[in-house]
Amino acid sequence: MKEKKINSNYKKNDKSYNIKITESAIKQITFLTNLSDDKKSIRLSIKKSGCAGFKYTMTLAKKKHEKEIVITYKNISIYVNAQEANFLNGIEIDFINSNINKIFKFYNKKLNHFCGCGESFSLNENDFNHS
Repeated sequence: MKEKKINSNYKKNDKSYNIKITESAIKQITFLTNLSDDKKSIRLSIKKSGCAGFKYTMTLAKKKHEKEIVITYKNISIYVNAQEANFLNGIEIDFINSNINKIFKFYNKKLNHFCGCGESFSLNENDFNHS
């Protein structure tokens, strides 16, 4: 069964930012934010890590930082650093719940440089300027 993808949009300075979230990811994010008394949003970012250079991170967040934009779907606010927005534009967030593993997976069709294990990736700014 193919899962429905939800598009969340944000527009700034005539630039539209889009994040796709699967139903299973929405359910898990909602579950996690409901467990927290004060962290009702998520922060999506890119951090230096791994052999290829970078990885996606997603954490619960209490409030937006000054240099972040907000992308909203339903009651979920996604905080993204404005400088990272081009690199996160078009990302798809999924939640995989198998018998032995529960994990958020991030997919970005614009990336093509991954490490051998697939956990980290390299960024080429030229790949993201015209999206």
